[in-house]
Amino acid sequence: MSLILCITVLAFSSSVGQSVSAGAISDDFVSYNLRPGIATKRLSELISGIEFTRLEETDESLIGYANNYHQVNDRVVFTDASKTDVYIFTGTGEFEGRFNRKGGGPEEYAYISNLWLKGDTVFIYVRARLINKYDLKGNFIESSKVSISANHVVPYANGYALDSRYSALNDTSFFDFTVVDKGFNIQAMYLPNPPSGNNRFMITIPSIHPYKTGVIYNGIMRDSIYYYSSDGFRPFMHFDLGSDWFFKENKEVPMDLFSQIQESKKVWSILARPGNQLVHLMAFGGEEGKNNYLIDRATGKAVRMSTLKNDRTEKFLFNTSFWREGALYGYVQSTDVLELISELDKSQYTFNKGTTLEEIESSENPALVKVKFKNSSDW
Repeated sequence: MSLILCITVLAFSSSVGQSVSAGAISDDFVSYNLRPGIATKRLSELISGIEFTRLEETDESLIGYANNYHQVNDRVVFTDASKTDVYIFTGTGEFEGRFNRKGGGPEEYAYISNLWLKGDTVFIYVRARLINKYDLKGNFIESSKVSISANHVVPYANGYALDSRYSALNDTSFFDFTVVDKGFNIQAMYLPNPPSGNNRFMITIPSIHPYKTGVIYNGIMRDSIYYYSSDGFRPFMHFDLGSDWFFKENKEVPMDLFSQIQESKKVWSILARPGNQLVHLMAFGGEEGKNNYLIDRATGKAVRMSTLKNDRTEKFLFNTSFWREGALYGYVQSTDVLELISELDKSQYTFNKGTTLEEIESSENPALVKVKFKNSSDW
């Protein structure tokens, strides 16, 4: 019997690829050194500037997380931790609405695997079943059937890019990354990976992200990410964690993976968010509070980002969603904002239109952040 473990966040060769030279940032394959021993800096020491946006709190908008939110024009959309509610806010944090179409009917969904926004239409991928369309009030528009049981689906060109790990393609083939047209007819398959044993490890964080004119594939239990565009599919970035990487010595996935991970305190998967200048990477596993990294793509310089608070026992929850115009967007818990800005100069933090520190402190909703980091020469 298959064992499926879904983790919700609260391999290519390890050889070094093309070296990175200062001032020259290309999308050629590169390997970054994140081995034990690189410098560690506190989150506040790396911030050049940070802008906070409160999420308006009403009886309808009590939320704990804003994971992987989408911001299109002046609208922010995301799901809640249960993956059933859809929340909609303006770019300045005013609550616009919420809907929940959970159910077993033809216009409903059991669980939201992926969500994206085009104009005023919300697209929801329901794993192994449908892609449903709704307006911003949750009114059903239409649905299309899905013929591949993909873990994650995102729009690409005139079709979709799929995380197809564990899915039998054409009945017998297994590939981790697949491209299909609008009718879910297979156009290309990459990374052959037939499953071994009965374990099925999946993650609820989307493993495919837009990047320039293509998409990034960031598969579970891989220390490399891949880039797909009209030019094809290729390795993009490798992150050399050295002895901190669990699979450096464990080439196969053990049946008791998570008990071994807890015992070893090693990294077993990564979430990499490449921007045009910087890369933010979060490691799953590893040393608690020190499992974030920041990388300068121009120089290859990397720093370990500590999210530990001053007491060194608790940590800031710093969750990221995307890069835009040199800034990293994400959120922090409202209860952490005062302590975080106490470590910054007043010139380093601002509040978005309509947001005040008092409003953030009086709310249990998280605060969205737009972060710009210092030049790597100051790391």
